[in-house]
Amino acid sequence: MKKYLYLLIPSILLAIFVVFTILVKTIDVSYINNSYYLGFSTMNLAVNDFVKSLGWSTTFDKISDVFLYVSFLFPFGYLIIGLVQWIKGKSLKAVDKELFVMAGLYVLIAIEYLIFELVKINFSPVENKASYPSSHVFIFVTLVCSGAYLYNKYAVKGDKFSILSIIFAVIASIGMSLIRLGSGKHYLTDIIGAVLLSSFLVATYYFVNRYVIVRLNCDNN
Repeated sequence: MKKYLYLLIPSILLAIFVVFTILVKTIDVSYINNSYYLGFSTMNLAVNDFVKSLGWSTTFDKISDVFLYVSFLFPFGYLIIGLVQWIKGKSLKAVDKELFVMAGLYVLIAIEYLIFELVKINFSPVENKASYPSSHVFIFVTLVCSGAYLYNKYAVKGDKFSILSIIFAVIASIGMSLIRLGSGKHYLTDIIGAVLLSSFLVATYYFVNRYVIVRLNCDNN
């Protein structure tokens, strides 16, 4: 039963993302500044106008850049762990399977990033470039939430700390989403789409680790 539950959640999240993306292209579409079409235009423009009125756009933009760079510590750290295991064990078989799954996740992040750079759903309010989904939010949330899960294996012991790391990842993800929205470089739907896409990837990663990797370890034993 757990197997199907782990598989069902990522499937539902992917379906929600796809449906939401279609709605972004079809609901309340307006032609903005004789330049691009914007779905959910009434809501998006109202939120963007409010964000600009705060006068913090430049500051939030810089903060979101810092947050994104900090999130890169997760892949860098796991790369070091994998290399150490490889060197000590003198074989790739000595490297934890979870690290290979994590590497696969990073490949998916890169592929998704390239796809939405080519398939332009929305354009940024301030730049003539694709903005859906927000790459800052999408990458940050995926790296932090997946990284926090694996962090418990290498650095933290006990369920209490496991829960704390998950809470930290959720709070950090919410903070990044709000800060990136506050930068004024994205519409609200860009942020929502990024959260949905990253949730799908993290749920898929969690499924692979909780079911596939555990099953492989049991078979080997």
